[in-house]
Amino acid sequence: MTIKGEFLDIFDKWHEIADLEDVYILIVKWINRYKNIVKDQDSINDIIWRITMDEHDIMVNDFINGMCYASLREEINNMK
Repeated sequence: MTIKGEFLDIFDKWHEIADLEDVYILIVKWINRYKNIVKDQDSINDIIWRITMDEHDIMVNDFINGMCYASLREEINNMK
């Protein structure tokens, strides 16, 4: 799977009303795998910080819909 494919899979799971913890785990795996590829390092660093601060529910909701990660979503969605 690709960086974009795995990213979109996170959103598919969210829309399937998957367990929030399952979506959180997918995000953590995606971040760990692709954190050095993503150009939006501010978002990556913020997500990593929030993971360590145990803000799972809020971070997942922001990852999916929040304005704070809009640039990250735009970057990945614009990948070919």
